[in-house]
Amino acid sequence: MPVRKDGQQQEAIDKALRHFPSIPDDALVGFAVSRVLFGSPSRATAYRRIEDGTYPPIVKIGGSNFMRAGDIRRVLNSDLPRKAA
Repeated sequence: MPVRKDGQQQEAIDKALRHFPSIPDDALVGFAVSRVLFGSPSRATAYRRIEDGTYPPIVKIGGSNFMRAGDIRRVLNSDLPRKAA
């Protein structure tokens, strides 16, 4: 995947966020998009929350990290308090 400039990357994230409600639970969501859905924690905070089980596990494909849409929805819809970043 070619490296995108900041504006292009933000456009891609915005597009993914618009389509998130309609994608199937088994779809893979990019790590940057999942961080926005969880309230934009830093990468380090996101990895800590994955380690402690607050966030779902990562699916690695090549050098890229993803999360399953259904796993993200379960966290977002849970009654568990989400920590502030």
